[in-house]
Amino acid sequence: MDFYGKKDAKEILYNELFDPYEFPGNYSIKFLNKSTTLNEINNLTIQAQQTNYFCIDTEGDKFTNFPALIQVSFISLSSASIPVVIVEPRFLPTITSNLRYSFQKFFQQIFRNDTHIFCWGDPVNELTPFLEFSLFSISNVQHFHNVQLIFASWFNRWINSQTPNINDENYLQLHAPRYDPALLLPPRIFNEQKMTTRNLWSLQDAVVYLLEKYLSKRETRQKWSIGLNPRLQNTIPHVPIQQRNNLIRYASNDVLSLNEIIMFMYNASNVNINTSLGEYFLLLKKEFAPSVSSSFSAPKQLQQQQKWYDLLFHDTESEDDDDELAGHVVDDRQVPSSTPLALPSPPTQYEHLLNNSPITNDHSSIEQLTTIGLLPSHATLLVEQQVHFPSQDVIPSLVAAISSQNIPTNPPKRKRKSRRSREARTYRNQESSLRHRRNRYRFELQRQSNLCVNTVKHILRHYQIKFTNVTPNKSVMHIGIKSQDEQQLYEQLLPLDIFL
Repeated sequence: MDFYGKKDAKEILYNELFDPYEFPGNYSIKFLNKSTTLNEINNLTIQAQQTNYFCIDTEGDKFTNFPALIQVSFISLSSASIPVVIVEPRFLPTITSNLRYSFQKFFQQIFRNDTHIFCWGDPVNELTPFLEFSLFSISNVQHFHNVQLIFASWFNRWINSQTPNINDENYLQLHAPRYDPALLLPPRIFNEQKMTTRNLWSLQDAVVYLLEKYLSKRETRQKWSIGLNPRLQNTIPHVPIQQRNNLIRYASNDVLSLNEIIMFMYNASNVNINTSLGEYFLLLKKEFAPSVSSSFSAPKQLQQQQKWYDLLFHDTESEDDDDELAGHVVDDRQVPSSTPLALPSPPTQYEHLLNNSPITNDHSSIEQLTTIGLLPSHATLLVEQQVHFPSQDVIPSLVAAISSQNIPTNPPKRKRKSRRSREARTYRNQESSLRHRRNRYRFELQRQSNLCVNTVKHILRHYQIKFTNVTPNKSVMHIGIKSQDEQQLYEQLLPLDIFL
């Protein structure tokens, strides 16, 4: 079964075995777009001032991956109703409007230096594509939490502390119909598999195994920039209301389920009662995040050392040999054999040379080249410590013996480099120009303007703003900035109405 077939089978199985996910508390969905009123955004800003914990998630459009949606869920430690804010960047008000300025004030309260931002994944990677809309800056945030990165280690400790009923291997299979056991494993075995293979938990699996609910992922890859808020006037037509409602439910459940997982982890802990939610996750990050990151780097190191090993000892080998060797190196659960691993001997056309050449007295060196012990799985394979090449005084004898066999040594034929046609060079130059032009506007400022480009450049130089390009688009001036730090600095220095 391929990846997508297995994914569809898992969706069907989870849907049959578990109830659809619903947040157990009260929440309200708020949209941020051009139809939002000043009173609504001001109320949200006041609530954000009184909150220190937020869950965030983002969505990108199918095919284009255009940054299309930001979801923010407030985390409440009481039973109060939770606001879920859905930001639609394509339908934002103009950059010089009071409403846009109120949106910026709202995000200033979320990304304060004393807030904790939680995400299933890297929060910075999630938010970076949205910086181009000049809604917020994340440079002040001191505490980002990647819950996905620490979940496996936390789950391992939690599952081992539970009662035998929860640890029972049939815990999630009591009323299950017949199914592929590879799709649904007992919790302990599933987590051990994740930790052994160093694969991160998906949010859907975490909801199933921790909350016993089915979080649908059928709408993961969709066209999100259609205008989900029914109050919007210029939405994408021909999209049924039911589909919009499904997308709204999916977007809100993503952050609400993470919200519930975070509170479950915090309430299930045995830490001091005075330890806050943020302090608890800082402790988890300190305890689990370093081990997770180091365990993820280990396979790459072993694979690189395996490549060196193959280059030194294997002139010709089949694909089956590659798979077999990789299995011994990467699999941490492989039990080392007590017998040494015999490597293939040198190519047959040189065997009689090695046996009849003057280096027979130094045969111990060749034996060290052809036999090596199998190292334990946790040990580092150091090729330099295992290989002992013949001494310098025997190398000329070996070279002379090989040369006497008149083995042909034709120089490699020099491959003539074909020259591109004029049309191909022109097309390549155009593509390169477009690529560099996009890079110039990777970080940019946008300001309303009724001035020409030369005048705008003169004003920017007067303010000592280092820009890469300036391009007008209707009444908006796009100013390319070299780095993200400079963009955030210039965003504060340059007034919004400076070019009007």
